[in-house]
Amino acid sequence: RYAIGKLHARQERWAEATAAWQQALAADSTFAPAYADLASRHLTQDPPRHYDEAVPLLQRLVALRPDDPALEAKLARVMAQAPRYSGEALPALESAAERNPGDITLPLWIGKLSWRAADLGRALDAYRRAAQMDSGYAGVLEGLAAAQKATGDTAAAIATLQQIASLDTSGSGRERVAGALGVLLYEQERYAEAIPHLREKLRS
Repeated sequence: RYAIGKLHARQERWAEATAAWQQALAADSTFAPAYADLASRHLTQDPPRHYDEAVPLLQRLVALRPDDPALEAKLARVMAQAPRYSGEALPALESAAERNPGDITLPLWIGKLSWRAADLGRALDAYRRAAQMDSGYAGVLEGLAAAQKATGDTAAAIATLQQIASLDTSGSGRERVAGALGVLLYEQERYAEAIPHLREKLRS
């Protein structure tokens, strides 16, 4: 049944592939490859992605392969994007981060979810960890700067935004950083430093 499903998948006959994989699991509920392919189908199909449907499949897969930390990380990331499971995602992300210390996406997601929950201290710690892993990742540094500003450390936020501005970035990200940096410098009455950044934002 699983092989039949793979053949259907090669021809992008997804309904038939899904049915065959489900039949394979009905015959053997411990057959891990079928869980993996069904979950991947939910996560790679045309938008909207079906994160909620993928989570139980990945949970079963992790239970079958508890020694695979990368699978635990994947499950945690999917939970963070699944509306039904987002409330359980933070503990899962933190557990996965301990087992995957080199995976920058995990502290990044911890930072995002903590920010949404207004847990600013937790968000700040997560973005700091991510920035230590990759100090040239503009998306991480923007989150760190926002958390620094929100927790009252304006000087640190300015330094982080200046670090982002020094990176070779372009487009909306650069314009957004220029605006945020210009405003913070203005609020600190550092007008000579603020003006070039505000002008860059105005040009956009």
